[in-house]
Amino acid sequence: MSRIKTLVIIGGGFFTKRLIFEIKSSDFIIAVDSAAAKLINLGIIPHLAVGDFDSPSLVTLKEIKEKVPEVKLYPEKKDFTDMHLAILEAIKLVPRKVVILSGTGSRLDHSMATVQLLDLFLKAGIPAVIKDEYNEVSLIDKKISVLKSAYYKYLSVIPFTSSAILTIEGCRYNLTGKKIKRSETRGISNEINRNICTITVIKGKVFLIRSRD
Repeated sequence: MSRIKTLVIIGGGFFTKRLIFEIKSSDFIIAVDSAAAKLINLGIIPHLAVGDFDSPSLVTLKEIKEKVPEVKLYPEKKDFTDMHLAILEAIKLVPRKVVILSGTGSRLDHSMATVQLLDLFLKAGIPAVIKDEYNEVSLIDKKISVLKSAYYKYLSVIPFTSSAILTIEGCRYNLTGKKIKRSETRGISNEINRNICTITVIKGKVFLIRSRD
């Protein structure tokens, strides 16, 4: 069996039509709880659905079980969120890349938890990114190159660890071996002013966030 190239995890957050193309072009789809019903309503059948399925929907759990090849049902009372459980399932499949869509929404606690769960992918050596209509978030701990984009105007780096030492080149505000603390906002709202920029994490881990507005 060939390794999965792109695996998408669909959360129950804000769901837009712009994301549908990315879902359909992926190789494997994991739906988190109510996302399974949303996908079925759109005519998209996920490969796996994970959650306690306690959210009311026009699509019943019975229909989800009938249409989705594999459903992992968990009790409502559990230690992990449904997204956390879905991420653990994704890591087991060892895909080349993971994209989390609709992973952020009106619940700030769930959104913050999902962003922090990127550390599980980093530790597993699997590139992962969270995307919504306006942002793209990843967690990095080494040197990467970032292409300038007409879609994303801003680039920010925020320490995940208590502090991080960074070098940033090719941006409006560059750094050379500078220490940024988690409680500081020095890395917010940078802009790429060349075709490509490089971010080198010398020590620590940082969230790389690209934003439209």
